[in-house]
Amino acid sequence: VVIRIYDIRGRLVRELNFGRLKAGVYESKGEAAYWDGRNELGESVSSGIYVIELSVGRFRAVRKTCLIR
Repeated sequence: VVIRIYDIRGRLVRELNFGRLKAGVYESKGEAAYWDGRNELGESVSSGIYVIELSVGRFRAVRKTCLIR
């Protein structure tokens, strides 16, 4: 499981690599995927529109999200 966050211009902001996970529902805060609004260097990113890509094996889903600070 890999989640990549891109800014609106398509530049990679952060990559979250969770490795292999068992199939199931991860709803609790401790188990759910979570982005803290920081880039790879640990710096807070600005408010704006971001694109989130979820990749699991050959499955891929892409969604937009709005970060408001």
